Amino acid sequence: DFKGSLVLAEKVLEDNPVGAFSGILLYIAGRSAQFAGDYAKASKYFEMYIDKFSSGDEFNEVLFRLALVNFRQQNYSLSVANLEKLLSQKNSEKYELSAKYWIVRGLQMSTSVKLSNLELTNAVQSRIDEEIKYIVGKFPISYYAFKLNAEKNNGELKWPLPEKKKKNIEGEIYL
Repeated sequence: DFKGSLVLAEKVLEDNPVGAFSGILLYIAGRSAQFAGDYAKASKYFEMYIDKFSSGDEFNEVLFRLALVNFRQQNYSLSVANLEKLLSQKNSEKYELSAKYWIVRGLQMSTSVKLSNLELTNAVQSRIDEEIKYIVGKFPISYYAFKLNAEKNNGELKWPLPEKKKKNIEGEIYL
């Protein structure tokens, strides 16, 4: 019940805006608004959390969710900026794959908007290619790597093979 939890979190925040649980309430309000599809409210609560609780336990999660909300609001450059900020934080390793993937998507969407400068378009495409190469290289059997590879190969899925073939291992298997 995301709408219900949003109403409850807002009520508690209204009555106690600077209490001991304000950080977690802002996170809950933002997350509930995000899942309820109210991206303006989600953005508002996530930004409030970031302004007030930069050392909070949910800080990285809030940055990631805010970037996804920015993406949904078609603010692709802000989405990419928040993902880059996330990747520069301590303990952001668990977000690396997803953040890199959404950086690719944000950059792709920003280039679909008409850019007047061809050099800028080439620079952005170069960055997209670098990010895809990074994802496929570091996370070769992830969902995102398969998806990006399939897009590159006209929908054909290919199993990633090592660049240097290692010596075959021989053995017997008994069933």
